[in-house]
Amino acid sequence: MLLSFKDDSRSPDIQKPQNFQYMKILRFNLKIICAWPEKQLNEIRSLGHSIHRVILPIQSVVCLACGILYIHFHFNEIPFFILASTFITVMMNLVTCSRTALVMLFERYLVLTGRFITVMHLFNFQKNSDYAYKLCTFVNRMSHFYTLYVLFSMFMGLGLFNLLPLYNNYVSGAFSDPYGPNVTFFHSVYFAFPFDYSHNFRGYIIMALFNSYVSVTCSIGLVMFDLLMCLMVMHVWGHLKILSHNLINFPRPKASHVITTPNGPTNVETYTEEESKEVFARLRECIKHYGTVDDFANDMSETFGVILLVYYGFHQVSLCMLLLECSDLSTKAMLRYGPLTLIMIQQLIQISIIFELLGSVADRIPDAVYQLPWECMDVKNRRVVYGFLRRTQNPVRFKAMGMLDVGVQTMASILKTSISYFVMLRTVAT
Repeated sequence: MLLSFKDDSRSPDIQKPQNFQYMKILRFNLKIICAWPEKQLNEIRSLGHSIHRVILPIQSVVCLACGILYIHFHFNEIPFFILASTFITVMMNLVTCSRTALVMLFERYLVLTGRFITVMHLFNFQKNSDYAYKLCTFVNRMSHFYTLYVLFSMFMGLGLFNLLPLYNNYVSGAFSDPYGPNVTFFHSVYFAFPFDYSHNFRGYIIMALFNSYVSVTCSIGLVMFDLLMCLMVMHVWGHLKILSHNLINFPRPKASHVITTPNGPTNVETYTEEESKEVFARLRECIKHYGTVDDFANDMSETFGVILLVYYGFHQVSLCMLLLECSDLSTKAMLRYGPLTLIMIQQLIQISIIFELLGSVADRIPDAVYQLPWECMDVKNRRVVYGFLRRTQNPVRFKAMGMLDVGVQTMASILKTSISYFVMLRTVAT
């Protein structure tokens, strides 16, 4: 059922955006990290969820601090490749902490997410026209399959990342004599905890269970947050496509009349008084629609600006280390870090391309406004078109902290720099 798209937006079963299958998946995962806007959607928060909302930020800070302390205490004791692996998990915790802080400390995130669902989701605009319905169906279909792809990638990376240490413990014989004096247990993540979890079986069990839980919440914080931003951008893209279509197909005057000029009789198209009223109403609707989209995009930039900057910094550093881990070319390294590296790269590429596609559509809006039949309008409507044209000269764009463009160029710079750093670290490691 999940692999096929059967959510018709005009079906009686679809009464609100939350009824779509991909929105249910998003809701389920965001509730795990307390990032679903329950208050804004008038949903009841359970007692368990309220308790988890208190525990989650404490867990994020403790994991980050203990990861940093582990590196500090064992910097000169552990091999370089294990040290790089620990750096990667610490940076993942840092990204997760930044997103947890956004959810817990800033109400505007929940307001923005609630606004996306109740206002900006294309389901709320599908009845405006046949084209709006077709585009709503298209965007929902793309959102559905993209969500499934992201979910599959997350499960694959999460499974390999946690199961490989279990396999290593089995191969090394740690489970055959778990209480032996020379046994050493491998873990997916290492923290500076006040008990021995590398040589003590009970400590290993506690640590393995804790790592499984932390891995799930961290993966959701990384992947599902990106999914939320991408879904928002997809729907903003859909709004701009609808607006562009409405502008390009703006109705011209129904009739023309002949006027006398020095060069002879000329056919002139002008709107009648009644048509001018309709033109003004259409222009007002287009301007209102553009203003809604522009305001939402600006709020997105302000809300996600910091975490996008942290996210790009994370990719800049982690990709070179992941490539370094994979450069060992051993089966263990490729199984554990190969999928994780591919997932990180594809996440960076996908989110950058999606934001870039939005920019390409936004760049066409000023041209679509200029193509309006303004020469057929009266002075009042021409002034409206002029004001609209001036407003669209600053297209809808996303910037991290208002200074770093989110798009393909930034992605290419990160990939290029990461490969350069990888070559340097590979030289140091060998």
